[in-house]
Amino acid sequence: MPPTPPAQMVEPFEPNGSGAGFTNAITAKFDETITDSFDATGQIVYYAFAAPVTGRYQIKSSLGLSTRFTLYNCNQTQINYYDNEYLVELTAGTIYYLATKAVTSSQTGSYSFSIVTPKTFEGNGGAFNTAVSIPMDENISGEFNVPGKVDYFIFIAPLTGRYQIKSGIGIPTRFTLFNSNQTQINYYDNEYIVELTAGTIYYLVTKSVSSSQTGNYTFTVTTPYTFERKGGSYETAASIDMSGTISGIYNVPGKVDYYIFEASNTGSYKIKSTSGIPTRFSLYNSNRTQINYYDNEYTVNLTEGTVYYLTTKAVSSSQTGEYAFKIESPGAGISDVKTDPAKIIGYYNIVGQRLLKEPASGVYIVEYDNGTAKKFVK
Repeated sequence: MPPTPPAQMVEPFEPNGSGAGFTNAITAKFDETITDSFDATGQIVYYAFAAPVTGRYQIKSSLGLSTRFTLYNCNQTQINYYDNEYLVELTAGTIYYLATKAVTSSQTGSYSFSIVTPKTFEGNGGAFNTAVSIPMDENISGEFNVPGKVDYFIFIAPLTGRYQIKSGIGIPTRFTLFNSNQTQINYYDNEYIVELTAGTIYYLVTKSVSSSQTGNYTFTVTTPYTFERKGGSYETAASIDMSGTISGIYNVPGKVDYYIFEASNTGSYKIKSTSGIPTRFSLYNSNRTQINYYDNEYTVNLTEGTVYYLTTKAVSSSQTGEYAFKIESPGAGISDVKTDPAKIIGYYNIVGQRLLKEPASGVYIVEYDNGTAKKFVK
């Protein structure tokens, strides 16, 4: 008794068949050029194949006659058709039939095409389930090798805070962000600034801003610490050295920098802009409840030993550029220039979480204001 044909097929097809109808369909190969000919006007040549992976496939004409591709499921029911190029989501292990004919029915002659699998076609993941894992704070490159190509990436946010997803060299890129359930959050062209949650999975989809453009592209996903530099949230707030001038940069409109400090004395403190972009200072208590805010200069009574948060942003939300300020404590003068070549501006545990003060024991990292860091063990 002959074996039962696979469930996906209604009628078996012969490998290297004549191509005359579904039952004589030719077995198509993937990721290589298939060449044949239409020997009579209106001739249709049939192919069959089983999709090796789930994802988006490209069926595309190359040399020879312009070709119409008509795709059928395993029951020989038409799915759709396109001329010269057909992009379609297929399911792994499922058999499909592909009918080819000349776009101009009166034409005869040779034609060629290829069926390109998701890995080869998409390059950087052809779907959510084949999304490519990407590192943070590194340049990532890809290629939109056909119009309308979409690349899928996946990453886990290492910190809670504000991230920057930004185009680099190459084709202008649209970034679309999805949560772990593959539900769209939002999209932006070329630069996307977004609050993400530590330990959460996100999907990032890229495509050319102009759907007709092809070529190479690059981008980076920058973590809050690297992007904000002075802390992208309360959790990553930068410790303030009150012996000198504190500087920062509003490198994008609306950027907010977070700082943390402990009042060394009880009395009147002055927070004052010294140069650069006019700055709004907002002061918060240790519970992150706002006390008040002022533009450019803020005088306030603080209590010794109490922790405070300070946020800064441009007075004009559209302005970008460098800024600098001082905090003058009661009975303490302010020096315009730091005398030490490198001052400590923050402490971190081994996984990068900011600490309020230097630990008494264990492994920790010290950050200096000259852009360097050092690991210590006590």
